[in-house]
Amino acid sequence: MITGDMAVFREYIWGSFVREKYRGYPSYWFAVSPGGVEWGMGWYQAGTATMNALREKVLSDDPEWIAADRAYRSQASLTITGERYKKSPFTQYSDEKRLWLDQRNNTLETGLMPELTFSDSLAELIVKDFKAVAPVYKYFVNSAVRWEW
Repeated sequence: MITGDMAVFREYIWGSFVREKYRGYPSYWFAVSPGGVEWGMGWYQAGTATMNALREKVLSDDPEWIAADRAYRSQASLTITGERYKKSPFTQYSDEKRLWLDQRNNTLETGLMPELTFSDSLAELIVKDFKAVAPVYKYFVNSAVRWEW
């Protein structure tokens, strides 16, 4: 295996589905590597203003966040990942809210699944997962602070 700048071919390919590239929106994504497949939804890096807008909806018990939280907890494939605060500034809130409040960035993903790489049911599983977290996507999109070039 050749690594680094010597590599002629990439070992990892991915694709994303986003409304407007580089404008602050979250995306759905899918990736394939020699280790397996994975997929998810969210931001590679959400801005501070967007994360503050997401947190405000959690703190105010906004119906959009409640629907997103309910949808997230009703499925088992995707988990919230990304960097979290090392020391939570939200210790006075419930664990349910802190799951969302303590994130420095928001992404839901499956983790690497080698057993599904060549599965006939892969496409249906991805569609099922993306539909299951549609309320989370709506919460993310409606909270995204868009920016211009």
